[in-house]
Amino acid sequence: ITAALADLGGGPDDLGPAEHRGIVALSGSRVRWRHPLLRCAVHQALAAGQRRDLHRALSAATAAAGADDRAVWHLAESVTGPDDDIADRLTATAASAYRRGALAAAAEAYEQAARLTTSTVDRDRHLLSAADVCWAGGDFERAIFLLNPAIDRTEDPICRARMAVILGQAEAWMSGAHRSAHRLEEHARAVADLAPDLAALLMLHATVSRLMTLDVDRALDNAGTAAEFADRADDAAARFGAHAVRALAAFFAGGGPPSELAIEPIGQVAMAGLDDKGDQGGAAIVSLCAYAQLTRGEADDAIDLLTQVIDRSDASGMLGRSALARMVRADALWRTGRWPESLAQMSHLQSLQQATSRPQLRACASAVVTRIEAGLGHELLVR
Repeated sequence: ITAALADLGGGPDDLGPAEHRGIVALSGSRVRWRHPLLRCAVHQALAAGQRRDLHRALSAATAAAGADDRAVWHLAESVTGPDDDIADRLTATAASAYRRGALAAAAEAYEQAARLTTSTVDRDRHLLSAADVCWAGGDFERAIFLLNPAIDRTEDPICRARMAVILGQAEAWMSGAHRSAHRLEEHARAVADLAPDLAALLMLHATVSRLMTLDVDRALDNAGTAAEFADRADDAAARFGAHAVRALAAFFAGGGPPSELAIEPIGQVAMAGLDDKGDQGGAAIVSLCAYAQLTRGEADDAIDLLTQVIDRSDASGMLGRSALARMVRADALWRTGRWPESLAQMSHLQSLQQATSRPQLRACASAVVTRIEAGLGHELLVR
């Protein structure tokens, strides 16, 4: 703070009146605002040029102190137009925040980078990254807000397809699985020759969306197409995911004992390869495996498998990835008569959504909770 004040032509004594009035408290080299709203009010009371000068001074001071991430945030607030150097630095800051689980900070940094870059290609790339982080954290509404205009604007079919992977999964919860499946299928066909591995991933998620609508025949068709695309790609993860979802779709279509044999090994491999910071359909495959186990009467195995997905997702702050797993686990607990535990799990999910400002799954969660409450005889709560 002292260095920033000096850069602005002032000094620590200039803080005396604010300290005297109780607006700030000084302790050694630290300055603490009495209330965050006071800080916001003072910041907003400054003229635009004063705010930029302030952020420029704070950027230099924090950089000199070795706080590079904070420095780049202040630097971004000190400019009036595009700046590719700052955009690149924000991208690095976002990646660092994502690795340590600070998803909100990562998404904000990617969005700021998209606003500051001069390249339309980089802008779309940063928006895609921001939406990916939002989806992972369970903020499906923000992911859709970022990608809906971008996917129509970009001319690169590969970029559009990557956006569709995130947009389609978010829409499954926000707009309905029918719309999600249509988008995923459309973009998969568009890039089948250009990027068969990406097309396979899109069809994998389209299969999941069709299963969510109970359209088993279309799900089986999509899974077969996913496997065809994956077989043309030099990507082992894509081939596993596609063939795994085809085996699971066959099970749900009544494939009989041969399809049942694949459920346990598929779940184990998908769980072992689940990447905390990436999505290749692994979490969806594990959730489908668990639901298949549940339909076979293997509820305890299903619950164990789902708990692993949920625990990993919680540890990395990825609420979005565990949404389906949480719903299936609550259903498994309900089916086995563990109604109070099922209710506790779903109540925890609702509280988690509220605490993290992620209410988008409220309708689905409320439907599950209502069924549990009905089973417990809580008629008034159900009404």
